[in-house]
Amino acid sequence: IDSIVNHTHSYALKRIFSGTHRSYAHRDGSWRNVTGDEIRRFIALLIYFGFVIGVAKNWSNKTLFHGLWAPAILSRARFFAILGMLHVVDPATETPGDK
Repeated sequence: IDSIVNHTHSYALKRIFSGTHRSYAHRDGSWRNVTGDEIRRFIALLIYFGFVIGVAKNWSNKTLFHGLWAPAILSRARFFAILGMLHVVDPATETPGDK
């Protein structure tokens, strides 16, 4: 988990400061460091979403979806920010284009 936290943070800083992923930054252009607890909650949501159809609907306020617990785990914006920046290898040593 610590390795994922460090690599995700490094990748986010690299991308946000290069200007390519500003939509994941805060309004002031900064990146809030991801924590081990957030990564654990993120992984729990990914597992949960494997059982439930429609990731975005988990944050809906509509009656049909009201009461789902995803918003209590991570906000929608934070979930998608982590999803966009998640990195399990060191971005400084990875081979470009190697998925």
